[in-house]
Amino acid sequence: MAKKLRILIVEDVDTDYALLESELRKAGIPFVSKRVQTKESFLTELKDFIPELIISDYALPHFDGMTALILTKENSPLTPFIITTGSMNEETAVECMKAGADDYVIKGHIVRIGPAVQGALERKRREREAMQADEALRLSEKKFRMLLEQASDGIFVADQNGNYQEVNSKACEMLGYAREELLRLNVRDLLSEDDLRLRPLRFDDLRQGKKILTERSLKRKDGSLVPVEISSKMLPDGRLQAIVRDITERRYTDQQMKILSSVVEQTADCVVITDREGVIQYVNAAFEKETGYTREEALGKTPRILKSGEHDPRFFKVLWETIL
Repeated sequence: MAKKLRILIVEDVDTDYALLESELRKAGIPFVSKRVQTKESFLTELKDFIPELIISDYALPHFDGMTALILTKENSPLTPFIITTGSMNEETAVECMKAGADDYVIKGHIVRIGPAVQGALERKRREREAMQADEALRLSEKKFRMLLEQASDGIFVADQNGNYQEVNSKACEMLGYAREELLRLNVRDLLSEDDLRLRPLRFDDLRQGKKILTERSLKRKDGSLVPVEISSKMLPDGRLQAIVRDITERRYTDQQMKILSSVVEQTADCVVITDREGVIQYVNAAFEKETGYTREEALGKTPRILKSGEHDPRFFKVLWETIL
């Protein structure tokens, strides 16, 4: 059984009310109606009846259609509203439509009420869907913004020409710019000429759906450079996203490790590094010379290999037998 449409009808003339209901039935519209004639009863039924459609006479002795329309817009803006009248000039019709009426029907052509109702319902359906889509988009953007701000890395979103459209607080902090300043820049503005020459931007690859991981140096607002690792991809909406990580500390650590490795390799003392289970991860040149084991033979083993006796590792024999 089809769901009945709740229609609130503002009409003071019995015959007009009866004719209106008759035409609605002829149009094949299943409905249940409530009839009111005053402002007070209209407001009551707006709350209690919760109409899905309102049809109002333009002029009543104690009420009028324009007031009913205003009250509807204030209390139930998505409810379709149709005005009926005995006669209506073009100026009045325009006034009604500007005020928000979905349609108007002259009583002498009341047969139009069916198509008018169907059209008004369809317009409101599209309007509700558009509002729901806008709300979903707003919530999605809010969630996106929240995720951006919670990220520990800088996040940049640009159009396909490289113009920044969105950045998070970490990106601003990393480069020393205010958000509004970064949004006026292009990707190329943050790269040196040497960087661009050695590693050209690969927008075409991104547009083809490729993900790119690269290391570059970005220019801060004060002109200094910050080494970064950039992971780039194209978002579903066609924009380009870059997740940027400051690798200053990593670069420093790598340099220190290279220095330490050089020292360890040159020392005359044997150096062995194991994991927590005792598996050898590293040995230096002095170890190879003293024990006779090559690095390839030692890596992945435990120091117990030194008790095999194959190379008579006298230097370590007592130490390993004491520890293991």
